[in-house]
Amino acid sequence: MGKMQYYTVKDYVELLEKRGMLLENRVEGEEDHVIRNLTYNSKEAGADTMFICKGAAFKMTYLREAVERGAVCYISEKAFDLEQQVPCILVKDIREAMSVLAGLSGGYAWPKEELDRMWERVLLNQFHDILPGSSIRQVYEDTTKDYEAIAKKGTALLAAAQEAFGANIRVNSDSVILYNMTGYDRTDYVCIPYGEKVEKTTVLRDEKGRLDAFAADDGLMVYAEKIPAYGYKTLAIDNSAGEGQTDGGKDAIRVSADCIETPYYRISFNGNGEIASLYDLENQRAVDCGKPMNVFAAFEDKPQRFDAWDVDVYYKEKPYAPFALKSRDVIREGERVIVRQSWTFNRSVLNQDMILYAKSRRIDFVTEADWKEKQVFLKAYFPVDVHAQEATYEIQFGNIKRPTHTNTEWDFARFEVSGHRWADLSEADYGVAILNDCKYGYDIHENVLGLSLIKSAVRPDETADRKVHHFTYSLYPHAGNAENCDVQQAAMNLNMPVLTGFARGTGEGADFAKDSLVCTDCDHILIDTVKRAEDGDGIVVRLYEYRNSKGRASLVFGRPVTKIVETNLCEEGGEEIPVENNGISFEIGCYEIKTYRVWLD
Repeated sequence: MGKMQYYTVKDYVELLEKRGMLLENRVEGEEDHVIRNLTYNSKEAGADTMFICKGAAFKMTYLREAVERGAVCYISEKAFDLEQQVPCILVKDIREAMSVLAGLSGGYAWPKEELDRMWERVLLNQFHDILPGSSIRQVYEDTTKDYEAIAKKGTALLAAAQEAFGANIRVNSDSVILYNMTGYDRTDYVCIPYGEKVEKTTVLRDEKGRLDAFAADDGLMVYAEKIPAYGYKTLAIDNSAGEGQTDGGKDAIRVSADCIETPYYRISFNGNGEIASLYDLENQRAVDCGKPMNVFAAFEDKPQRFDAWDVDVYYKEKPYAPFALKSRDVIREGERVIVRQSWTFNRSVLNQDMILYAKSRRIDFVTEADWKEKQVFLKAYFPVDVHAQEATYEIQFGNIKRPTHTNTEWDFARFEVSGHRWADLSEADYGVAILNDCKYGYDIHENVLGLSLIKSAVRPDETADRKVHHFTYSLYPHAGNAENCDVQQAAMNLNMPVLTGFARGTGEGADFAKDSLVCTDCDHILIDTVKRAEDGDGIVVRLYEYRNSKGRASLVFGRPVTKIVETNLCEEGGEEIPVENNGISFEIGCYEIKTYRVWLD
């Protein structure tokens, strides 16, 4: 890569003139500002400076304007986001489930044509302007139908794959299968749907004995430990014990009128249902800074140019009245407590379950918003007791940092940041993250974490966002900073629940079964994808480094390996990697992506 060049407006015009590229120019009142590879005029009068060059016309825009444009394009049409998120994860799970089946049970027919058709339709509906939320109404009517069809077909394919795989597991007694489609051993709460074999009083056991479980509305909740990476673990079903459920963590949660205490937190509420105080018992420090948390805020949102694409920097100068709490109930449900609250705003209603767990640090906010507003921007804010000049945001295959201050015009312009499943604000030894399952706009300034929820534009879709929204976001206080904590795994757990299946007991085989297709012991490596190769020859494993830490890494496979080749992202070419003990060792750079084609015996 060549050396980065720096120009003033005047110098850049002279360079174009020397190269014979500049046919016409109009520059008024430029000042001598230097910006990397960008030139701009610092006076408002210069924002429309136009340079007409041979073969192209381009505009030297005011830098702040360039950064501000499209600041909220991933916040419009938010109901659509969960619709597209579910099929994406579903198809990804199917591909990975099929890969696991191909590697572990050896013989499942991979439905490539059906999967390809589903992927192509998903990708078509992520095209501009659909994904940014700036298409017309009729487009979203079509995409909703597409995603409903993908979800229906994908659910059927996944169920068929799980049934076929379960038939190949030999266990003594009827068992629940827990599938972990993430690249790390996982400990998490799992909801097992009620059915013929699983009831509210069902007892589940693993190799360590009886598991603590509790009955929820939609299934039996169990806390499962160490489900293997890209693999499975079985739990034996016992409906004859007659002992009922045991809630090992139930006594660890104490509830009073306005205060809840878990093994991790002590939390209290104000009269409007917001978090008045939050104390981290495990790390012995306050999370709040003396101001309410989980505060819903609404602002008038009438941008000067593109309604669904932009938000103007001054929108916070036009706030609406606070949301009004209408109801509040506290529900004890085994190892968790649910604070069920409802707020009203104009004609809209927000219903939310805040869930705290006995064995998890995550605080979930499961939200339903019946939104009826026009040109109103909805956000949720969490002021925290954390001092940091930068916040970290997940992007695909890594993360980025953005300032939390407005010291420069460039910083001032980045008042809204797009990110994926998490954003984190950390000091050297402690931080707080926001996780989400379908919201990709963040607003983090000074010590306030903000998540953008609904935009409700009126152009080009006159009905945008005026519908019922379902989404979940989570607060995740943690020890350490973003580079040395498990916020990445916590966000993935929120987005990718453990899948469940069923294995019928044969009276022979082991009492319990578990296996992993591939894993790594490197804490800065994430195995992102395991799937069949596009040409059907072998399995593809894609991973990346996500903590900005280069070094030696390794992969270990749960099946005998005959050959491994490192390829490009298109699964082409590559060099064979020496295999030792069914694994490989390799060097990886900061945020590097690696793809391997693997042949199993």
